[in-house]
Amino acid sequence: MWLYGGKVGFGFGPLLELRAFYFRSDDVNAKVRMQNWQTDMLWAANIKDTKLNLTKYGGEMKLNLWKKTFLTPYITAGAGVQKMKYNTYKEDILITDVPMKDEQLFVVLGLGAKFNLSSRATLALEAKNTMFNASKGNYIMRPEYTKTDGGNHLYN
Repeated sequence: MWLYGGKVGFGFGPLLELRAFYFRSDDVNAKVRMQNWQTDMLWAANIKDTKLNLTKYGGEMKLNLWKKTFLTPYITAGAGVQKMKYNTYKEDILITDVPMKDEQLFVVLGLGAKFNLSSRATLALEAKNTMFNASKGNYIMRPEYTKTDGGNHLYN
């Protein structure tokens, strides 16, 4: 899904940066691929009529691995809060009798490369993995899903 928002940060010399971020996405069609998901089959059949609002905010640290070169690899690590609200519809009518909200902490790890185009312009490419726990009552997990079933970490 597409997210919009922003990042602000402060650099402590050429190697270390601290950044804060806020992202959100509204009314995104929820999609589930059935591979590797421990979901209830009834839920998977009804997910096609669900829209998701996602809000993420937090902070991260970026460590440039070297400086003053055209290509600078870096690593990032951070954490934050992720809020998901599900809007479920049945025949164009919003279902409001079941609270469909999740809020959890997440951790994000990533790596990237920064291309220094000039002294004031750079291009950065990043790959990130977001990890969060889904509680047993989470809308995207079946209620009987526990750590004995293989854990409840989700990756994105």
